[in-house]
Amino acid sequence: MCPLDGGRGKDRRFSYSSEHLLRKLSRAERKREIDQRLADRKKLRAEIVALSKQRDAYIAAARKKQAGPQTGFDAAVAAALKEQLARKGIK
Repeated sequence: MCPLDGGRGKDRRFSYSSEHLLRKLSRAERKREIDQRLADRKKLRAEIVALSKQRDAYIAAARKKQAGPQTGFDAAVAAALKEQLARKGIK
């Protein structure tokens, strides 16, 4: 949040939409800008997927280290759900 936004969570200095700024460009510049933004988004999506896989692997490794009886909140919730599902006849 910018201190100049009056507590609204937006910086008014940058209130122009991307669409408005793209209209000012020539057709070739607009296409180049859009292609660049799409490439940036594709790169960011790939990075997010890679980081998500790393996070999942880390969590799986951490859970393996904690082998043994689980006594935390997650274990209690899982046990309660299993019990409720068994009562309802759901596997």
